[in-house]
Amino acid sequence: MKTSMPLPIDLRGLIIFFVLLAVLMTLVSSFIVAYRVQRDALVHSTLEANAAYAAKVASSISEFLDLAHGHLNYSAEVLATHWNDPVVLREEPVRLQEQDTDFNSIVIMDGGGWVLRVYPDALQIVRSTLRSEGIPRALTERHP
Repeated sequence: MKTSMPLPIDLRGLIIFFVLLAVLMTLVSSFIVAYRVQRDALVHSTLEANAAYAAKVASSISEFLDLAHGHLNYSAEVLATHWNDPVVLREEPVRLQEQDTDFNSIVIMDGGGWVLRVYPDALQIVRSTLRSEGIPRALTERHP
């Protein structure tokens, strides 16, 4: 049976091995650090871009809601001064819808929650009460 003799490693070979191992470990460590720095920079820039976009969207939504609230306030003032006039009750939802198309339907209710007028007429809910979470709160707080 043959016995294999281990390769004799001299001091020069051992030094070259450890130098190559140190260079390889330094290279791997550099790649790992570069990857983490690039990833963190990308995440940071993405978060900044998303925050700027979210602020812009929030500002646009706030402006839209302020404008819609102003239109509703004006219509509420018109209806408050002409509450018993059926012509105004019939024409004000149409005027509000034609002014801008932000509202897909317009409902005029009295203080008891009864639907007096609906635009468009296809909804078929006149002379009924609507039941949702927001309606009782709006009726008690007296604002939309």
